Amino acid sequence: MAKSARPSAAKPVAAKPANQTAAKPRASRAAKPAAEPTIASSVAEEAAFALRSLQQAHANHKRYDASDEELLKFYEQMVLIRRFEEKAGQLYGLGLIGGFCHLYIGQEAVAVGLQSALDEGHDSVITGYRDHGHMLAYGIDPKVIMAELTGRGAGISHGKGGSMHMFSTEHKFYGGHGIVGAQVPLGAGLAFAHKYRGDGGVCMAYFGDGASNQGQVYETFNMAALWKLPIIFVVENNGYAMGTAVKRGSAETHFYRRGTAFRIPGMDVNGMDVLEVRQAAEVALEYVRAGNGPVLMELKTYRYRGHSMSDPAKYRSREEVQDMRDNHDPIEGAKAELLKRGVTEEKIKEIDKRIRQTVAESADFAETSPEPEMAELYTDVLVETY
Repeated sequence: MAKSARPSAAKPVAAKPANQTAAKPRASRAAKPAAEPTIASSVAEEAAFALRSLQQAHANHKRYDASDEELLKFYEQMVLIRRFEEKAGQLYGLGLIGGFCHLYIGQEAVAVGLQSALDEGHDSVITGYRDHGHMLAYGIDPKVIMAELTGRGAGISHGKGGSMHMFSTEHKFYGGHGIVGAQVPLGAGLAFAHKYRGDGGVCMAYFGDGASNQGQVYETFNMAALWKLPIIFVVENNGYAMGTAVKRGSAETHFYRRGTAFRIPGMDVNGMDVLEVRQAAEVALEYVRAGNGPVLMELKTYRYRGHSMSDPAKYRSREEVQDMRDNHDPIEGAKAELLKRGVTEEKIKEIDKRIRQTVAESADFAETSPEPEMAELYTDVLVETY
């Protein structure tokens, strides 16, 4: 016969009296009123506003109030760059310039507008390999630049730098660098030197939209912001890098926003208007010279030629290039402004004629200058004393 189930060891639960109600839950703590904004959040809001304030200041006053004399100077400098680069293209075609040659045609307003606001010979400039225009905008003799392009001993780097590696410590122009983005950390070094010496100088470091995705650029942003270095990072966004449209190569195409994560204020500037560029430079320089640290400027510009002389630029249409020439050319825009102010066609033609003569003389100087001596191959290669 099967045994009956063993009774449970659990104690029986006593039944509640019929008139006893369930215990009330403990009253929850009274909710505190919403806290006032903290000091930390106020500071964050102020910092966020500071990041927008330069762009707002630029938007409030877009164009520089140039005198007629200043605007004529800007026009003259842009025409000098344009004619010089056209001549360089001709000499390249004749085989007098070897290697790579990257022309600045179309982007003249960027270098002229920005560098006209610098203290020439005191503030530092560094850029990539599209560097002829920046040197001319900084007042360096076209003859020694053209001689350098043609590899002559009279060149500014004694014929050893060529198109991409020009240098002038006298003018505080530090290249001309062939490695994409490599000039950016070097620019931070130049800015650190200005701060260390306490000389009040600022470094202007140029790079292109193609270099903007380089890791070393972001490392430099971080260091420059941490140390509040006196540097202006300039993105010359010509839309195509080496040949890839910006929207195909960058997830964030608004490059002036790239410094936000490092608390670097950005500015979005029309790089085809020399007066807008100059006014933006005024705003940025005032901020940096006050000891606030770096600024990131994006200059939207356009190059009419290919990336280099060997680039047929088939990644864009002829109609697109012609539209930029017809409707957005920086030189024609400055000329129209001068004519509106009452400057005569004759005066403008005099400038054009003088510039053509200057460029012709620089080409003649380069072609008739001797090549470097063989011994020059061994100079400036190693530092033998420390």
